[in-house]
Amino acid sequence: MMILYRFCEKTGGMTKMKHKQTLAMLLAAAMVLSMPLGAYAQGTAEGENPTDLVQPYVVDTEAPTISKILLSDTEVNAGETILVTVEGTDDISGISGWDVAFKGDNGEYLSSVTVHDGITKTVEIEVSEYQPSGVYHLISASVWDKAGNSRNYSANPHGDNEALPHDLSITVTNNPDKEDTQAPSISKILLSDTEVNAGETILVTVEGTDDISGISGWDVAFKGDNGEYLSSVTVHDGITKTVEIEVSEYQPSGVYHLISASVWDKAGNSRNYSANPHGDNEALPHDLSITVINDDPVTPPTQPEGNKPSRPGSSDGNNSANSSNGFGVVNYESEKPDPADKQAVKAYNFWQDAKSKIRKTAEGKTLRLSVPKEITNLPASVMETLRKENVGLRLNWNGKTITIPAGKAQPKQKLRIYWTMQTLEKLYNA
Repeated sequence: MMILYRFCEKTGGMTKMKHKQTLAMLLAAAMVLSMPLGAYAQGTAEGENPTDLVQPYVVDTEAPTISKILLSDTEVNAGETILVTVEGTDDISGISGWDVAFKGDNGEYLSSVTVHDGITKTVEIEVSEYQPSGVYHLISASVWDKAGNSRNYSANPHGDNEALPHDLSITVTNNPDKEDTQAPSISKILLSDTEVNAGETILVTVEGTDDISGISGWDVAFKGDNGEYLSSVTVHDGITKTVEIEVSEYQPSGVYHLISASVWDKAGNSRNYSANPHGDNEALPHDLSITVINDDPVTPPTQPEGNKPSRPGSSDGNNSANSSNGFGVVNYESEKPDPADKQAVKAYNFWQDAKSKIRKTAEGKTLRLSVPKEITNLPASVMETLRKENVGLRLNWNGKTITIPAGKAQPKQKLRIYWTMQTLEKLYNA
């Protein structure tokens, strides 16, 4: 203030207007200089100290780190639990979540562990009562912050992955009679009819067997000669054999063929069937088709943004920041193909149907998909759907199996449109 006073004394020759303007500018400059660099002030309530609400405005570009991964024990019996503790640090926004994964010498995985709140450090690993005996090694870990930055660790680091901070393993002991390593099988797939009018339903029955743990769920998919799909059918309880296929009133007329089926047991083993078997897929037990008749096809209405139907069991019907249509499918404008590119349209329709199936999959469960070999990318919207729904995805592609465990979907990344299959293989097949 002394500086301001002396400056005013030296400006006696100025006009009154100029003097006021100069004084105002100097006062404003003094106020700015008195604030912390790069800070902004929020409104204060009566009795609050304004300085307590001044927050630094900085950009968080640095990924968090994991410093320790600890186990409560290194041995566990099948059907029991073991505690895993993860400690990490972040510079600015704070840790938002983390995950770890263990894989056995037998090729099996333990139940995945994912924390979303960034506060919980210790959680239980639930070892299935059907888990095969063996040594399960820590193969990967990830941590991400509230700004979306992430750091990935691997037992075999490659690309942007870093080495794990520790070599950890869990020894699982089980009764050989309880170990379930054999996938269930489907013996019959039956239809109540082979023709249906758009807007009606048709029944599909699936019968299968499993040796030890019992069937946990199954699914079937029908695709038309027109490239369209029927509503997907997925059963999670393993008890229901017959369910309805709901044929949309907007479904185009045509013949829809059974193209794939999957079945899985309570131990996590699965068997996949395909009309065009490749890799680990087997041939379907039957050739089945449904003829849809639609004498008055119309264009389906567009659902306003923010009104996405909630997933089964969800209390929040608006759990996506992206627009959606009446079928609950997330749309990313950049993913929409050129209508003239038939291959791109085919891939787009395939993944739109996949997102619909993900939303119908129970939280924590894994959806099985057979991906045509000509499809080489997984859209970012699919990864985001997996993350939001906390669902796993097992992809059979080009003779390879890529498994994204529930809770291990990659965080949303700005400007990323898709993930290549090769990248996914490196990330998840460590």
